[in-house]
Amino acid sequence: MAELCVGSILVTGANRGLGLGFVQHFLRMPKPPQWIFATCWDPKGQRAQVSLGWEAVAVLGNGETQCQGEIGIGMVFARGWSFSWAPVAQELQNLAAKHPNLIIIALEVTNPASIKAAAAKVGEHLGDSGLNLLINNAGMVKSKMLDAETLEDMTDTPPTLLDPC
Repeated sequence: MAELCVGSILVTGANRGLGLGFVQHFLRMPKPPQWIFATCWDPKGQRAQVSLGWEAVAVLGNGETQCQGEIGIGMVFARGWSFSWAPVAQELQNLAAKHPNLIIIALEVTNPASIKAAAAKVGEHLGDSGLNLLINNAGMVKSKMLDAETLEDMTDTPPTLLDPC
């Protein structure tokens, strides 16, 4: 298998799941990209908290989150779960502290002003060389239980997955 050889990569939705996995993979490459831009809503604030469930996530005074109630992970649902965890965006912060080629940028992919601000930050690092690879992984969760889903809900393409061109 040929090795990916690019100078710069931007990954949206990089604070957890596939996006975080992509970032970790690129950092472990024998010849990692010169620049890896990892984006998420709010890398340091409350919006960086991860939510696996369909109910509100409470932010505790110590910065952890806690969720109680009905939790949905994929198509598996369980009632009465109670757990807490540290914000997933912290993993990005830890990686950036170890890898100077990893730049974390706040980005809300449905907000044109946020997109322009993120592009400007990328441009500060890349200058005229331009971005080599974009992995548009950002997504969204509609807050509905499975029994309330309609065919339209399931076939609707979120605006974060549409190409604006």
